Amino acid sequence: MFGFFFNLLNEYYFNKRYYFYYLCIKKNSDFDKNKLKYQVKGLYPQSFFTVKHNNTNNVSFDIKKLQPIKDKLDKYWYCNGEKDCYFYQSQYFKFYEKAFTKYTELDYFNIALKLFEEVMKNNNFQDRTFNENREIYIPVDVKFKFFKFEKK
Repeated sequence: MFGFFFNLLNEYYFNKRYYFYYLCIKKNSDFDKNKLKYQVKGLYPQSFFTVKHNNTNNVSFDIKKLQPIKDKLDKYWYCNGEKDCYFYQSQYFKFYEKAFTKYTELDYFNIALKLFEEVMKNNNFQDRTFNENREIYIPVDVKFKFFKFEKK
């Protein structure tokens, strides 16, 4: 009986408040002169309660749909190997598998790039520290707006 009420509570209360995304940004090594100082590593769905897995078996990925933003992807998306169709497909499927809303491949990469551009424009790194992998995770809500944190 308790499980039923917890599921009901989870579905109608927690899910609306505790779903969010992390925009991951990679700080490249100062020794790599061929890369920008910062690049997008991904946009990752997060949830405090329900882990949602969307089936990616029936999802198609068409690299041609990314053509309008291909130059931006090649410049701003982090990859330590070759940026090919399989790389972008794996990035999209990582997102799609746990996404709260099903976005197309173009939507996903466009949203992540726009968030990255906003972070870079506002220089939001001043108060943040990067982890040992030179990555930073910036939380955004389900409408892809940055959370506002008040300083005390």
